[in-house]
Amino acid sequence: MGERRKPILFGASFPFVIGFYLLLTQGLDIYLEPGLIFTIW
Repeated sequence: MGERRKPILFGASFPFVIGFYLLLTQGLDIYLEPGLIFTIW
């Protein structure tokens, strides 16, 4: 889309990702494995 302003990019992408994650885990009751990054902590 040609957008180069970082606040706009992050402001649009993070809510979309969080909403999609909540839709999968809470709405559709799909288990998502935590992944490698979150298992290290």
